This record gives sequence, C-alpha cells and structure tokens, in this order.
Amino acid sequence: MPSYSVTYFKLLTSYSDWSRLRICVLGAAHGWFFKYNTRVHIDKILESFAAHCPNLEALEIQWDPDTIRFSDKSRKFIDRIRLKCSRLKSLTLSDGKYYEMVKGNFERAHCPRVVRTNTTYNTSIVSLLEHYKDLRFN
Repeated sequence: MPSYSVTYFKLLTSYSDWSRLRICVLGAAHGWFFKYNTRVHIDKILESFAAHCPNLEALEIQWDPDTIRFSDKSRKFIDRIRLKCSRLKSLTLSDGKYYEMVKGNFERAHCPRVVRTNTTYNTSIVSLLEHYKDLRFN
C-alpha cells in the first residue's frame, strides 16, 4: 500500500486528538512532492472535521482540483462544517469548481470572508502565539 493511502486512512480514523485542533493544512501545494495516483474524497474529510473538530479556526486544503473528488451531495458536507465548526475563520482551497461551490455556499450563509483561494492566502500558525493579540494593530 503506498504511503499516501496509509496517511489518508490514518487521517480519517484517528479522531481521538482532533477535539483540540485549531489549524490544519492538508495536501501538498502545487504537487511539489509527488502526483497522487488516486483522487482524495473531500466530502469525507469535511465530514470528519465537522464531527470531531469543534474548535477548528483555519483549514487549508492544498490539493489541486485534479486531485480533489467531490459528489453531488457536497453542499450537505459544506453546510455541516459551516454549522458545526462555528469558530471557522478561514477555509482555503485551490481555484476550481469546488472552490466556487464552497464560496457560494458560505456567501449564501452571509459568511463571505471565510473562503479564500490559496493563490492569495496561506494559512499560518502565527495566531497561536501567546502574545498574538499584542502584535495585531488593526
């Protein structure tokens, strides 16, 4: 079994430590590591985050549109993560059909600034610093 399949399986089955998760970045930007031979089912990932990560603040999915697979019921999973992860401030995706669908869903729910594209925004862990509020000046 290739290593990415083991990692993907581990991601979807190791829920015990997820409740404290606040920031998560998935995937490899621009396919710099290797090209996936299989497509990642994004609906299952969003469902897992919605069910097990109530404190999630930022989620970045760096896989390109060719790697992401989604179904006709994706809107249901997008609604779940939007409702269950109430602290979610940033959901970063690569440009494409899925990004447009997610962005439209959040805009209809009056949360237009949550969904971002990874060409203009990168998720960082700076907000987890102890004195982050002192660094902000806006």
